[in-house]
Amino acid sequence: LKATDSSIALGTDTQVVTITIKGSNDAPDISVGVMDAQIEEEVTLTDSGSFTFTDVDLTDAPVATVTNELLVITADPTGNLSLTVPQQTAIKNAFSITNLGTNDNNGTVNWGYTISETNLNFLAAGEEIEATFTITLNDDNGGVVWENVTVTINGTNDAATVSSASLVLTETDAALTASG
Repeated sequence: LKATDSSIALGTDTQVVTITIKGSNDAPDISVGVMDAQIEEEVTLTDSGSFTFTDVDLTDAPVATVTNELLVITADPTGNLSLTVPQQTAIKNAFSITNLGTNDNNGTVNWGYTISETNLNFLAAGEEIEATFTITLNDDNGGVVWENVTVTINGTNDAATVSSASLVLTETDAALTASG
């Protein structure tokens, strides 16, 4: 910094000024893509989507994880629907996310939902479950954001199945009995 005063003969002085610019962490921004899925028993058992993110901090490399899973029965015409622990586990385990290997401070997170028919056979026509999965994006420097993926699962009317049994009867003097 140089200052000059023209009213005096030696009116010039020079001083060094130090300016310090200190950065701060910025949280990543999510650009919402496809964030919901429709699953219908016996019809559609898989769905997927993705979202992109940007982080203006060039040295950050945000990573996505599933941090919350919520299951809500949203339609129950008979009032008898409840989920067993194995049913809840199957519905939750059908969801997955993938952080692309090319992600740096900008990137893409893919999600997918795939469930087998046998894990949904308990749902009747008109019954519906909404599964919400919270994906948290963390840049490991204090910047954390999240987005929900909602999967709506609709039941259908499963056809009845009939099974038969075979009995072997042996003739004796005792009374005949059968079970099955």
